Amino acid sequence: MSLLRKRRIVRKQRRRNKNKKIYTVVMACYRMQKTTIQIGLNTLGRLKMFKKHERESYDFVLNNILDEAEDDEITSEEIEDIKKALEEVKRGRVYSIEDVARDMGIVLR
Repeated sequence: MSLLRKRRIVRKQRRRNKNKKIYTVVMACYRMQKTTIQIGLNTLGRLKMFKKHERESYDFVLNNILDEAEDDEITSEEIEDIKKALEEVKRGRVYSIEDVARDMGIVLR
């Protein structure tokens, strides 16, 4: 059973006669193909820091990291905004932190 991975699906149902909630747990099993990768001990230590729970698989941890990396891609709209901001800086249209703080009513220490 080491190749089988279980996933629980919880469904909410209501009884017709009573308004009590009933939870039905359905077990779905599927096979996960495995592979082996070689990583250094330092990398293993870094991966362990990303685990939220001790029993989380490294597959889950790596997928979370990859999802975050994909979400961090810069869009073309963001690139245009950065270009506009750089032009503003080149033209000297910048404000000191003191001016911004004063306008917003913030006291700097």
